[in-house]
Amino acid sequence: ERMFKYLYNTGSFVGNLSYIFSEITNRISQLFKSRLYDVVFIQKSLTSINLKGLPALVKRSRVIFDVDDNIFQQPVNTFSSKFLRKFQDSNQAFYLAKISKAVVVGNRFLQDLVSPSNKNVQLIPTSIDTERFTPDYNKLGESGKAVIGWMGGPSTSPYLKMLTDVFRKLQEKYAVEIGIIGDANIVLDGVKGYRQGWSYKEEVEQLRKFDIGIMPMPDN
Repeated sequence: ERMFKYLYNTGSFVGNLSYIFSEITNRISQLFKSRLYDVVFIQKSLTSINLKGLPALVKRSRVIFDVDDNIFQQPVNTFSSKFLRKFQDSNQAFYLAKISKAVVVGNRFLQDLVSPSNKNVQLIPTSIDTERFTPDYNKLGESGKAVIGWMGGPSTSPYLKMLTDVFRKLQEKYAVEIGIIGDANIVLDGVKGYRQGWSYKEEVEQLRKFDIGIMPMPDN
């Protein structure tokens, strides 16, 4: 967790590479040890970067593969360097789905996508804890500005740039600020608002500051 906070997605190529090297080294050790266990639960991918060759270390008959995003479209993260991208496996998600004892998916779209690769696909719709995540009803109408908020990670924050012009036009006409949680380094030219890092302890309060939540995505 400390490595992720101080090295990864900081904009530093050396920092990102250092984190990825440390993560992969640790994961290789875990994959060898995984052969001692009855079940190996993999969520989304083996590492932040889908490195070629890693799935070969997995004991096939023991894997439960859990997917709640369309990681089959492209890797969870990609290198900016064309040379380093040669070491990435764009088909790793499909391969893991194929060799798994079972695949758990979060929606019917993913179920249809994975079913040709695995006969044992279990649909468990993605949900949240509605006792933990509750709105702050006292906040409504008190703020001088409406907060349009987004919460995510650095791998998906570039999607916010799709709305840069929209944000600027809204702010020209209305009292609006843009709240970004999860990527404190992203820059949206000419857009006023605040940026914060994500925190498990603070995420409920961070969400409660939003009047409008958004989740922009490309149509793929």
